[in-house]
Amino acid sequence: MDFGLERIHRLLGYLGNPHQRVPIIHVAGTNGKGSVCAYVSNVLLAAGYKVGRFNSPHLIAPHDSVQINGQAVDAKVFEDISNMVAKIDNDNQLGATSFELLVGTALWLFDHQQGALDFVVVEVGLGGLLDATNVFTAPIMTVITSIGLDHMGLLGNTIEDIALAKAGIMKKGCPVVIAPQAEPMAEKALVDHARALDISCVVMEPSTIITNNGNDSNGSTTGQRMQLQKKPIDVTKGTSLSAIDVDYTVSLYGDYQRENSAAAVMALKWMASIGYIQLTKEALQDGMASTKWPGRLDWVDTERISLPEKKDRLAFSRILVDGAHNPPACRELRHYVDQVLDRQQRKRVIWIIGVTLGKSLNDMLPTLIRPDDVIFTVPFSQPEGMPWIHCVDPVVLAQQHADSAEHQKEALPQKTLKDALVAASALYCA
Repeated sequence: MDFGLERIHRLLGYLGNPHQRVPIIHVAGTNGKGSVCAYVSNVLLAAGYKVGRFNSPHLIAPHDSVQINGQAVDAKVFEDISNMVAKIDNDNQLGATSFELLVGTALWLFDHQQGALDFVVVEVGLGGLLDATNVFTAPIMTVITSIGLDHMGLLGNTIEDIALAKAGIMKKGCPVVIAPQAEPMAEKALVDHARALDISCVVMEPSTIITNNGNDSNGSTTGQRMQLQKKPIDVTKGTSLSAIDVDYTVSLYGDYQRENSAAAVMALKWMASIGYIQLTKEALQDGMASTKWPGRLDWVDTERISLPEKKDRLAFSRILVDGAHNPPACRELRHYVDQVLDRQQRKRVIWIIGVTLGKSLNDMLPTLIRPDDVIFTVPFSQPEGMPWIHCVDPVVLAQQHADSAEHQKEALPQKTLKDALVAASALYCA
């Protein structure tokens, strides 16, 4: 991967500098940044604002990375503008990367939206300092979510190095919210960087879970009611901010939503106290409660899945889908799965796993897998517009598991995800 900001700045110049004309909320971090972007943008929508949102990687197709007022941009419109941006890049021999072209396309679409947007919420792609989204000189708010060990070959081999790469989105004059950090050295590196820039900085604590609002038929919670009580301190200036005392419900699963939601609420409340937005309690609660983030601890109905043979029917009505891609995310996924197992009084998990080449399998797999679990390894097709992503061969992945888990069941390679689902269904009934 070729990092640097020169190409993206040149590309944006040819596009008319679309990044300079809308208030930006910029979010970086190892895990949780997508959830924070979803919370912030959804609450702003509930408060009556027009909002753009950029997330990566895309879930289904590249155009769903770019949302305007809660909806993915039209696929044909996205394709047309992508082609226009690619032609500008080619005609001027800029040599932009695929991700830089995507960022340019997104920012052009936000800038040319009929009816000007009030805010754009932008998720960093990778790192922060040299990420193609780091083109904003004066964002109105930045948020740094949980920092963990990931992309070490690109960002650095220590938690401090990775934190400093993420801190690269901090800008003079722009306040920063730091989400709760599991790693004290990450928090210290982030706070030290904020102080070096002399920018206002609040370090958050997790919200408190008041209740899990019941269980559905699969034993998964249908909502978490939370309370955030805090007297925020600007750790750079040493001054107090307006106290926060709010309760709200989130529909996203996982204990880590205590951290993500707290960071989002703080950012929104801070924007309101500065005067960027008007925010009622009702808008905050409605926006938080209605936030969705597909593909992350997401229970999917299996009736929507077409199988190789029409006669095939899966023995389970729902499956849990999650994109855990580093050791901290795997720990959170395992913790959530253990909670579900406890509620259902089950002992075994059937895993269907595909992994991107370059990930730390020796750290991820032992975190996820228990001795009684069953593992099917699968390939995945290269995501459109992301030529740098390749999957680990299922046979290699199965062997890696065998090498690292002497006393566990062997993993079973499958040719396709659907093959794995059918095999898992048969095992589920056994």
